[in-house]
Amino acid sequence: MRARTGWAKGSGSGRAGFTLIELLVVVAILSLLAAMLLPVLASARHSARQATCTSNLRQLGQAIQLYHEDYDCLFPYGLDPTDRLNPNQWRNAYNPWTGESYHEQVLRLIAAHPTNTNIDQVLLPYLSGEPRVWHCPGDIGWRYTPNCTSVFESFGTSYIYRTELALSHVSVPSLPRPAEINVFVDAAAWHRRNANLLFADGHVRTVRADGYYTATHVRIY
Repeated sequence: MRARTGWAKGSGSGRAGFTLIELLVVVAILSLLAAMLLPVLASARHSARQATCTSNLRQLGQAIQLYHEDYDCLFPYGLDPTDRLNPNQWRNAYNPWTGESYHEQVLRLIAAHPTNTNIDQVLLPYLSGEPRVWHCPGDIGWRYTPNCTSVFESFGTSYIYRTELALSHVSVPSLPRPAEINVFVDAAAWHRRNANLLFADGHVRTVRADGYYTATHVRIY
C-alpha cells in the first residue's frame, strides 16, 4: 500500500535537518541582527529615560508656580541634599539687600527638622503626594551615595535645587533673566554626559556641563 503522507522509511528521499554550515550561517545572521538592533534599543531606552526626566522637571515647575500663588511669587523655602551634606558651602554668602547670612539660614533649616525642610517635602503638597516625580530614571548615583544607590534612594530626590533663590527671598518678577536662571538640575550628567535643567521661567532644556555652569552663574539680582 502506498503511504499517503511522509517519506517511505529508509527511502533516503527528503532532508532530515540543517547541516552544520547552514546552522552557522543562521547564527551569524542572528548575531549580525542583534549587533544592529542593540544600539537602537539602547538609544530608545535612553530617549525614554530622558523624556521622563524632562516631564518630571516640568511637573516640578508647575508645582513651583502653585507655590508662587500661595507665597507672593517667592521660591520654595527648602534645602536640597548638597545643603545638608555640606552646609559650609554657604559660609561666606550673604543676602545682598539685608546682609543676612545664608549659612545661618541653612543651619536653622537643618536644625528645624531632619527632613521636613527638604525641598521635596516642601513641594509635596503641590504634587498630589506623588514622590516619584523626584526620581530621574537615569539616576545611577553619585559620589555621595553609599553602596552605589541612586541619589533618589539616598536623599528622596534626583535633582539639585538652586537654594540661593529661596535664601535670598527673591520673587520671580524681580529676576533679571528668568529664562537663563536654573531652578532644578539633575544631580549628575546622567543623560549621555548631559543634564536636564528647569529654568525659572518654567521651560526645561538639556545642557552640557558648560551650559550648566553658565546657568548656575547667572546673577539672580
